[in-house]
Amino acid sequence: MVKTLGLFLPLAFCGMSGGCFGDFGLEENRVRFGYTYSLLPDSTSPAIVNDTLFVRVAYSGCSGQHAFTLQHRFAGSSHVELWLYKDTPDQMCDAYWNELRRWRLPQSIRTSQSILLLDPSGRQYKLR
Repeated sequence: MVKTLGLFLPLAFCGMSGGCFGDFGLEENRVRFGYTYSLLPDSTSPAIVNDTLFVRVAYSGCSGQHAFTLQHRFAGSSHVELWLYKDTPDQMCDAYWNELRRWRLPQSIRTSQSILLLDPSGRQYKLR
């Protein structure tokens, strides 16, 4: 019984902390996309209208208006990948926020022939 309990306690700690058997991809996602959120595609977003990117974001938290930063990476001379980085830390509240956000795109992105928007779940949205 003592051996079983001795093995159980470390495993229980690992399970509760998420640290022993964690998915390394989750940490990589945190580095690229920031804190937890998702994109909610609908009939109007994500989309580029004139020089502005429109994206509907969703996240849980105690308050709305969490901070996001638009990130980008050029892949070749005419292709760009965009993604959002959520700056505001996750908040342990039951509220679920759903907001339409917009970013004015720099000229270097607007003139790209191919524009992809990436989301934390691995989905890609072809905007152009």
